[in-house]
Amino acid sequence: MFKLVGGTQLVAGVMLLFGLFVPLALILLMPVLVNIILFHLYLSPAPGAFAPGIVLMVLELYLAWVYRDYYRSLFVIRAKPH
Repeated sequence: MFKLVGGTQLVAGVMLLFGLFVPLALILLMPVLVNIILFHLYLSPAPGAFAPGIVLMVLELYLAWVYRDYYRSLFVIRAKPH
């Protein structure tokens, strides 16, 4: 499982660095960041341990906001095929 998560992080990070499929990379990274924050918040609650996760989440949400126009088609109530 760790190889899958690590591979996903690596591929999504390279996609972000090169500006390729940025909205898809952000979607792939969001569950990983949520798990990092929840793990450090509930399972390993050391003071300040989840601070890097919070910083990364803020950056992720900023980029998602910047690329928000690309996500509009995901929220269509009744999508019809072409």
